[in-house]
Amino acid sequence: MDVYAIFRNNQAVGQAVVTKDGLYWLVDAVCALLPEAPLRLYAQTGTVRVCLGVPAPENGKIVLRRRLSARSAAFSPDTRLYLAEDAEHSDPSFSGAQLRGNTLSAAYREGEPPPMLEHFRAFRLESRDGGLWWTAELDERGVPMESQHLSPERNAVSAKIPRA
Repeated sequence: MDVYAIFRNNQAVGQAVVTKDGLYWLVDAVCALLPEAPLRLYAQTGTVRVCLGVPAPENGKIVLRRRLSARSAAFSPDTRLYLAEDAEHSDPSFSGAQLRGNTLSAAYREGEPPPMLEHFRAFRLESRDGGLWWTAELDERGVPMESQHLSPERNAVSAKIPRA
């Protein structure tokens, strides 16, 4: 089971729990917004983009529960999920994002910029699960909060930053 952040216009608006079930993927997506027009939920891994479907309104949110063939989509740490009106819109510019509560995480990749560069000051590096992760706390709109709002122990940059 993996949890992926779902984005709309560079803001985290929900999350999807994706579970491998034999020859299938089980996708359970919930987004805390009610758009004026129907949106499609896309999963993109590398250059492969798959429309997962159109989330439907349910209890003040939009929800998509889907079972799809493992051959029709590939989920990996590099997969990004986003809501869009059409397939031409690719949001966001980074992959492998995870959302746990109001904490957004993306894997650190040497030589690549952090996610959501316009909010760089909001991100910090943390060591977990055997790797480094860019992490940021999100406000109620899904926008990263600058790290000055965080406690000093949560704002410390790991001493394990690779040196060139």
